Parts: sequence; C-alpha cells; structure tokens
Amino acid sequence: MLSRFQYRYLVSLIGDGYYDEPDEMILVYEYMPWGTLADHLHKLGKNYSAPLPWLGRLKICIDAVRGLDYLYTGTSIQPGRAIHRDVKSSNFLLDDNWDAKISDFGLSRLGPEDQADSHEAGGGFERDEEQWGLAVWAQYCIGEGRVDEIIDASVREEIKKDCLMEFVQIADECLHYFPRKRPTMAEVVVRPEFTHWQCRKEMTLL
Repeated sequence: MLSRFQYRYLVSLIGDGYYDEPDEMILVYEYMPWGTLADHLHKLGKNYSAPLPWLGRLKICIDAVRGLDYLYTGTSIQPGRAIHRDVKSSNFLLDDNWDAKISDFGLSRLGPEDQADSHEAGGGFERDEEQWGLAVWAQYCIGEGRVDEIIDASVREEIKKDCLMEFVQIADECLHYFPRKRPTMAEVVVRPEFTHWQCRKEMTLL
C-alpha cells in the first residue's frame, strides 16, 4: 500500500522498499533523523534534553493533518481512499527540517471513494483501550473547564489563551460522539493553519 503513496507528509520507501531474505524481512524508508514525535514528548532527559516548543508542536500537528487529509479524501489513490487506523505519536516521524511524516501502514485499509468527504476527523473506526481513555479524559477536562490539565506543563507559559482555546475547540469537535457532528478533514486542515499563523503573529508582537 505504501508504495502507491507519494506525498511529502508520508514516509517514502527507498528503491523497491524492502529487503527480503530467508532469515529477515526489512522495509527500507527514507532516513528521519529526528526520530518519532513520541520520542520528543516522552523521552526527555534520555536522548532529548529540551521539550518541543509550542509553535513547533503546532507545525507538527498541521503536517500530520495534511498527511491524513491526503489519505482520507481519496486524493492519494484512485479510486478510493486509505484509512490509517493506527494514528499515534510514535507513527509520526520527523525529518531534518522537523517536518512530520506519517509511517506504519500495517493496519491500514482501503475505503470506498464515495465516502471521501465523510466526517472522520475524530477516527470513525474502532479505538483501542488506550485511545479511548485519552479521548474521554480530554473531553472531561474540556467540559469541566480544566484545559490546563491536558497541556504539557513545559509549554503552558508559551501559549496565548485565544490560540489555545481555538485548538481545544477543534480537538473537542473531532472527539464528538456522533461522527456526523465532527468537522470534515478539509476543515481540520484549514482551521489549525489559520490559528498557527495567528499564534506566530501574536508571539512576534510580544
């Protein structure tokens, strides 16, 4: 499946993309020197000494959304679209420019083209227990007005309130219980890009 995708926000296979010998089978990807997003969020003090800044996280988020939009809207392959089904921080790799690219298509499947504009921004498929726990916890904190609890303490002071609340609103809408009430992927691409621009402008003026 991955060999059919060519997009800047998806990892690319090198050459034929695989090494197949009796004793081992290897997929050969482009080199991503900054590792995974999970490394930078959860391994500080080991290989990574400084937390990702707020604007850097937003850029990675936008890259991820662009990649998912490319897959889900059917622009990646014809006919149909691709559903990743394993969206998590360890499956976003960072290149030397800190651009995020989606990897690990082991659980992916192809979907019909006529569903390309469906409301799937929150993931209209089964979530594992860990994903459900994170989603429910985030919804609870947002509903109770305890947004600070879902923000990494290392970047809280960098965030302007208006900028934060716009991203919180997008996240909350993407987690809506009813898929049809979630924003389309097109909306989830445009709104973070605009908010990211506003955040950069506000921080420049400080």
